[in-house]
Amino acid sequence: MKTLKNMLLLLILIMLFLPALQKLYPFFDIKALNGDFVAYQKPKFTWVGWFPGINQAQYTDYLEQNIGFRNALVRFNNQIDFSLFRRVHAEGVVVGKKDVLFEYDYIREYMGWDFIGEKTWDKKMRRFKYLQEFLKTTKNIDLILVLEPSKARFEPENLPDQYNTSKRTLTNYDYIRRKADELGIRYVDMNAYYLLMKDTTRYLLYPKYGVHWSTYGMTLVADTLIRYLENLRKIKMPDIYVEKIDISDSLRDNDYDAGRPLNLIWELPHGQMAYPKLRFEQNPSKIKPRVLVVGDSYFWNIYNTGLPASLFSHQNFWYFNYMVFPETYWDSTFVNDLNIRDEIERRDVVLLMVTERFLYKYDWEFIDRAYEAFTPDLEPDYLYNYENGIRINVGFFDDLVKRALKRSKPLQDVITQEADYQFKTENPDKYREIYGLRYYEEIIRSDTAWMNLVKNKAKLWKIPVDSALQRDADYMFNMDTPEIRKIYYADKMNEGLIRSDKILMAQVTEKAKQYYLTSDEMVRQEAVRIFREETGKAELEKSLDDYVKMIRNDQKWLNIVKEKASKLGISLDEMLRRDAQWMYDKEINKSK
Repeated sequence: MKTLKNMLLLLILIMLFLPALQKLYPFFDIKALNGDFVAYQKPKFTWVGWFPGINQAQYTDYLEQNIGFRNALVRFNNQIDFSLFRRVHAEGVVVGKKDVLFEYDYIREYMGWDFIGEKTWDKKMRRFKYLQEFLKTTKNIDLILVLEPSKARFEPENLPDQYNTSKRTLTNYDYIRRKADELGIRYVDMNAYYLLMKDTTRYLLYPKYGVHWSTYGMTLVADTLIRYLENLRKIKMPDIYVEKIDISDSLRDNDYDAGRPLNLIWELPHGQMAYPKLRFEQNPSKIKPRVLVVGDSYFWNIYNTGLPASLFSHQNFWYFNYMVFPETYWDSTFVNDLNIRDEIERRDVVLLMVTERFLYKYDWEFIDRAYEAFTPDLEPDYLYNYENGIRINVGFFDDLVKRALKRSKPLQDVITQEADYQFKTENPDKYREIYGLRYYEEIIRSDTAWMNLVKNKAKLWKIPVDSALQRDADYMFNMDTPEIRKIYYADKMNEGLIRSDKILMAQVTEKAKQYYLTSDEMVRQEAVRIFREETGKAELEKSLDDYVKMIRNDQKWLNIVKEKASKLGISLDEMLRRDAQWMYDKEINKSK
């Protein structure tokens, strides 16, 4: 009995010391975990960090992550949870029926929970339409939207029961298609293409444990896209040949990209997958269009086949409209460092390729940046730009989606409210220039004592409370920023003049169609333009007067001007103005 106890004690001691020994002398080869992890570095000891406990916490995190056998124990725990309870420890991965793996963001879009609103999409699609028509008619550049497929939409029958698809609401994908058809936008819907092939395809279009299209499905899409570009440009591009199709028991490429982050001991059971081997025609007589692709990870599959390099010339892939490939392979190149107008004008085709999970941020601001670049005479839509900033901030956007669902409020309203706050806080002068009275009215409304005083004034003056509120807001506006107040009221006055003039309003409405803006948006643009022109004229006149005074105060200079006036047979005042204009233009050119 005593021997048994000693053996058990020895076994326990070995088990306790084994992880430490494995860490110091790794005698077992432990496979690394898959996924994105924050690697904790061994912290440096400091007395400053020791007393408040900072060093201790850092050492705890470091030791827990680097203990021997940790990765094996994590896989063991994950395997038990998955095998017994179908529970996974990979962020965003959802286990569906028949163990089909999905990514949550695709389900969220399919359910309509991240729908960013009709008003937002109306503006986005109108901007796309303007660019598509402008680029085609003036530069023969084809801008095409490619809607990549979604596994959740492709096989909703395998979604977990917790997602009641009978309660789906309007989605970004649904509204994009509707608006694109309404505006006559040229686009390619690979989602619809995938669904058409669902019951007739020979091999799987989606792997069971992957969230991207299968290698086989990607090949069909790539071929279809090339045929579309040939028809669109009326050209003949090099052909793609499928030399053979390997039927493999081993999963390759992205066909297990949702299974790897699960970090299980054993690979999940699966059937065979098809892997086409491609060859590209080498024919100098065929046309290779200059192509720019702005897209997401779905395009990586196509990019890695060598298709862009073989069938396109001067080709670039702007990954999430952030990093530029292939340049980034040898030297990190970022989209923000490029001139977007120049880059677009160097191409024959620009493809915006996006899958459903990213539709809420749609183009990663590519179209909006391009729209501003090709319409430099228009004032930016500041509030809209703040909304865009929120939508591309993934973590913050996710929080707002949850907030909207919890409060049963439209997501668009939640985003606009947050964008309004950011605009007001970060750029208060421009905000007041556009929303001056509202800005001060909100300040007063938030102050109970002040608001009660306003109500008392309304009773005393026998006017509506809103009128009394407006008076106080205007008084505060004038006391706080009188110069901004002048701009605010000048713009409002110009808007009123435009709307009251039927002929002018008709011209503005026609101009709105040209830029694919609403009438209200164009009225605002014209009001700002008028103010700028008037302000510019006033500044010019003041500058010319200053130069004339300068000349008159210099007798030698004035005599020269008198001589020139006499020779040209014009009045002294006219000659003074000409010299003043010359001085002004010279100064302006020097500052450019």
